[in-house]
Amino acid sequence: MDILYYYTTAETMKYILTQGDIFATHISYLNDSEEYVNGLRELREVFSGESLRELCGTGIKEYLEGEAYEDALKDIPQIYSISFSKEADLLSQWYMYARESGVRLGMLFSGEKQNFKIKQKDAKGLKAPDDKMREAEASLKDVHYFTRIGMSLEEYTEATESIAQIVKEYAEELGVDDFDANAVRLWKGIAPYIKNYEFRQEREVRLVFDAVIRGASSSYVDLIEYRNGNGVLIPYLDVYREKGWPVVEIMVGPGRNQDRVFRSICHFVDNNSLKIPEIDQKESVRRFMGGMSSYQVEQNQIEAYCGEIDKSVAEGGKIITHKSAAYEILKKKTGREREYLERNYYSNCGIIVRKSNAPYVFS
Repeated sequence: MDILYYYTTAETMKYILTQGDIFATHISYLNDSEEYVNGLRELREVFSGESLRELCGTGIKEYLEGEAYEDALKDIPQIYSISFSKEADLLSQWYMYARESGVRLGMLFSGEKQNFKIKQKDAKGLKAPDDKMREAEASLKDVHYFTRIGMSLEEYTEATESIAQIVKEYAEELGVDDFDANAVRLWKGIAPYIKNYEFRQEREVRLVFDAVIRGASSSYVDLIEYRNGNGVLIPYLDVYREKGWPVVEIMVGPGRNQDRVFRSICHFVDNNSLKIPEIDQKESVRRFMGGMSSYQVEQNQIEAYCGEIDKSVAEGGKIITHKSAAYEILKKKTGREREYLERNYYSNCGIIVRKSNAPYVFS
């Protein structure tokens, strides 16, 4: 799987890297004012259309019009989401989530399905004991940008076919034999992954948690917590990864104090015990050196540098690290490679720290 990006503040980054937690926010409190409702509305067209005609009979009909549909729009379930982007340096993400010299974390997940724990702090705000944590499982799924208004007919038709296929795959994943009888369940289950077409530049990927799992032996309702956001009490779940979140990169966003924030984060990752899975140094140094391609360093030259690094580490044993070998090569250069070092840092643990290239000043 490719690296996914999580935009946030430096303070939240510190919490994630040292504690292993990210907050999953109730879907009604995300940046899209029509979150989930848009999915219900647009999926209604898919379920009643030709693409699912052979599978979907009368099971969804009662929800397609009248009071039942209106009630579904008002009854937002206890769904909580963590959002990532496939975009590594997107100005709208900086503005919405990180603001002045915030950060984005690059995470390298292994596979689609992920295991977590939902935890709850005690009355004093201390870390939850094991009996206050519950096992959770969620899959990383792409968000689909789908609204009749704003899309061309060709785009809309293509997206409709794609989403119909996703509905079929989701039914198979759930082990649904009677598609018609479970149409409403499928309709509501896929709605969190449908967003307004105007948000398409985000290229979002989501982890979604249902706090009330019908038919399951336990739920997460009693683990819901609240944080203040501009005077609003925002419900969330504290999602914990036992080995930490798989952070392999940190980028410092645009802003007046970008240089200072960059230096502080380099210092932080080099001088703290971080709760992250162990990073493969050989792969990490290749990501680091590979970043030079955007500085007009040719790929064959980058490959040659990586070969030199491997050779130095193999010959030097524990004395020569991937970091020291990389820096020894690059510091001898006077061109693009030296410029690259001014904006990109290879930390002791293998996390790469970068500066955003977006030239933006926040007001």
